[in-house]
Amino acid sequence: MDAGRALVAEVNQPVVLRGNVTDDGIGWPPGFVSLTWSSSNAAHVSFDTPHQPSATAVFSAVGQYIVYLYATDGDRSSTDSIVVNVTPPGQSSRFLRIMALGDSITQGFVDGSDSYRAALWHSLTSARCTFDMAGSLWGPYTGAATDQTFDQNHEGHTGWRADQIAFAADGWMYKHDPQIVLLHIGTNDLYQGQSPQSTMDDIATVVGVLRHRNPSLTVLVSAIIPFSQDSRNAVAALNQQIRQMVASDTDSASRLVLVDQYSGFDPRSLTSDGVHPTAAGDLFMAQRWKARLLPLIAGSCG
Repeated sequence: MDAGRALVAEVNQPVVLRGNVTDDGIGWPPGFVSLTWSSSNAAHVSFDTPHQPSATAVFSAVGQYIVYLYATDGDRSSTDSIVVNVTPPGQSSRFLRIMALGDSITQGFVDGSDSYRAALWHSLTSARCTFDMAGSLWGPYTGAATDQTFDQNHEGHTGWRADQIAFAADGWMYKHDPQIVLLHIGTNDLYQGQSPQSTMDDIATVVGVLRHRNPSLTVLVSAIIPFSQDSRNAVAALNQQIRQMVASDTDSASRLVLVDQYSGFDPRSLTSDGVHPTAAGDLFMAQRWKARLLPLIAGSCG
């Protein structure tokens, strides 16, 4: 079953939900499926046909809602959900979905880690940007973030290489439908002995998958931070190829923007273990993201 894609709606204006449910033929009678739409903050949501795959919803308060589609055939049941962000009147066109995509450096590796995402979220919020951090994951790899006030959704997958991200990215893009992706990937590839060229090929595949799902996507591609165990100087070699990919890109509809996280980042003082940033390292990264991101989204800020 599929509850559809993330949506943006304006308060007190109808928005169409498009779910899809297929019966597995096991329940009795075959072909019978009972459906129900529901939502978080239910007091502020109404559905015209809550038991049909397609329904129109009206939200009476501004905010973020999780909308659920529940289905049962009497034998088995399933639930899927989407995020609906509801804006004040006339503001839906300014709303952005931003996806942070990568590995443990994006996710935050240990209990108490906020990753760069917390400081970046606070910077964009201070700039009065209208946005949502999109993704299927919440919080660091283990434990909980120290800062519980920021939107922790992301697609940072600890231990994943670029080829693994490429395999799964289309599903995340479909579900969360971001307009902007922050991509920092390649560390695990090099750490595991993969060559810079092979890693670059996989990163290019990731970018292609992202653009295929959204041809007008903006991708901020990071020259990745160095790690202390890099005796081959592979990070510098990979980052040179990342710079070349961005510089030679000719797609006018989908922008690639280079974010230099490499220059000036000292893993001896800015990481806890030679790989994962400390709070100071996270702040370093957030400032680099912000410097390249804010000029691109000025129309959604202020």
